Amino acid sequence: MKKRKIFLTAVLWITVLLYLFPLYMAVTIAVKSPEEFVQNTYGLPKMLQLDNLLEAAEEMQYFESLRNGIIILGGTLVILIAASSLAAFALARGSGKVYGKLYTFFLAGMMVPVQLIMIPLYKIINSLQLMNTFQGVILIYTAINIPLAIVILRGFIATIPKELDEAAKIDGAGIFTVYFRVILPLIKAPLTTVVIFVSVTVWNDLLTPLLFLGGDKKTLIIALYNFKGASYTTDWTMIFAGSVLTMIPLVVVFLCSQKYFIKGMIAGAVKG
Repeated sequence: MKKRKIFLTAVLWITVLLYLFPLYMAVTIAVKSPEEFVQNTYGLPKMLQLDNLLEAAEEMQYFESLRNGIIILGGTLVILIAASSLAAFALARGSGKVYGKLYTFFLAGMMVPVQLIMIPLYKIINSLQLMNTFQGVILIYTAINIPLAIVILRGFIATIPKELDEAAKIDGAGIFTVYFRVILPLIKAPLTTVVIFVSVTVWNDLLTPLLFLGGDKKTLIIALYNFKGASYTTDWTMIFAGSVLTMIPLVVVFLCSQKYFIKGMIAGAVKG
């Protein structure tokens, strides 16, 4: 038993190190000079070149691109959480074949590759005159991610006893009062899980803003894509500096919400 525990602990540590190694490489290369990068690729930097980060931020128009990304991500999350939580509540509490078919419809939406629907999406957004606008991109991200959000939230809401709803209704609560006062406070963990999954998807997406946003409304991923001619350059220290700046907002979001995220993952595994 003791040997098995030691073995499992070793496996877990190796897994953790494998996941952390790319992050270590990105951060250390970002603060090295090009010469030190060549001479000491894997080691810690002898002298921190913080000017790399400042130069990358200036050339990428970091704060403008960050603002654009926050607008898109914030708008997507607000609409997505409101729509998916209400839909999940209805699907979890509704009875009848219609609700089962609707749930299957949303479940099937998770199986459609995004790349497959880009041409129809382009035509729809263009016909609605939403090309090169934040609104168009927000609607696209909401539509793409709403099946996953509904599936996750519906599973959690289905585990909440219906007796809580009935007790609230006896006290005079309407359906929306039940939703706001009873259901929402109990699904903070799965909501945080949805927020993190969607945030990573939206923040790291290159294709959608590349197709549907104009050049003057670039996100951080587009800015990184265009940074120093990233497709052709070999200035790896600056490219990694831009990459580190790009991932900082996501790291901050995760650190601020990891408590609920871990609860959501554990609860999902148990209730499954």
